[in-house]
Order: sequence, then C-alpha cells, then structure tokens
Amino acid sequence: MDLPKLYCIRESGTPSYIGNTYDEFPYLFSIVLHHEGRFSGFPIRKYLHGKIHEVDFLNIDDFTREDMYNIMKKISDATGVVENIESNEYFCYFQKPNCDLNVGLQQLWTEEDYMDLYMYIGHGKTQFLHIYIVKEEINEECEACRASSSAESEGIVII
Repeated sequence: MDLPKLYCIRESGTPSYIGNTYDEFPYLFSIVLHHEGRFSGFPIRKYLHGKIHEVDFLNIDDFTREDMYNIMKKISDATGVVENIESNEYFCYFQKPNCDLNVGLQQLWTEEDYMDLYMYIGHGKTQFLHIYIVKEEINEECEACRASSSAESEGIVII
C-alpha cells in the first residue's frame, strides 16, 4: 500500500512552518510556484503579473511530473487561478539555482526533465526551487540567446 504524499500548499507571504526541518531532513524541499503571469522579452527577462504559491515538505526521492500536475490542480481547484491545467495548455519551467531568468530556465515536461531537476535540489543543495507556469512557450529566438549565453558562462548548454 502506497502512503499518500504529504506537503503543504500556501499563499506566498503566509507563515511557513519549515523552521529547521530541512536541516534534519535534507531530502525535503520547497517549490515557489509562480503562475498566471508571463515572461518579459529577452535580454532582461522578468516574470510579470503573476501570483505565487509555496509548496513545502516535498520529498526529492519521490517527486514526479504527476506530483507537479496534482499540485497545480489543487491550487486551481482551490483558487481558480491556475488556468488550462486540464487542457495541458501551459508550459512549466524551473529556474536553476544561482542563475537568473535569462540563462537559468529549463523546461519541465518529461520525466527526463525532472531527472535534470533532481541535480539541483535536496541533499545539501538548494531546498527552495522556483517553478514558473506560463501559457506561452519561450520562443526560439530567446532559446538561442539563452543557449549562447549559457555556453559562454558555463561551458555547457542544456536545452
């Protein structure tokens, strides 16, 4: 029998009950979920007009694409603010730690994308990850700029 996954969804700015829990349980992490906004254009990309929810006490050892969908669905059902979840008319990106939105965005769609995500969180790495939900995919021109900038700064390109 599988146990239900336990996590806490809260609006940004409401009190967190994390305390030093993550010090004692390094496999736990939080998501800062940005939604209902859009990205501004390159070269100075920002996330505009969005709302934020925070999701605490996620377990990196069993976090999946389905969990992300369920989190977005719960927020949508409770608030009506995450649109197009049922129709899959959205794009999901995570921001790599210590990177800005110009070079640090990576799309989250496949299970392989989630495997990339695991490299950055939990077990002594960052325990707070920013995820962005948008209605429009980042266009090819911006992707090319990001790849070029990323290659120069990191010596590798992840697209």
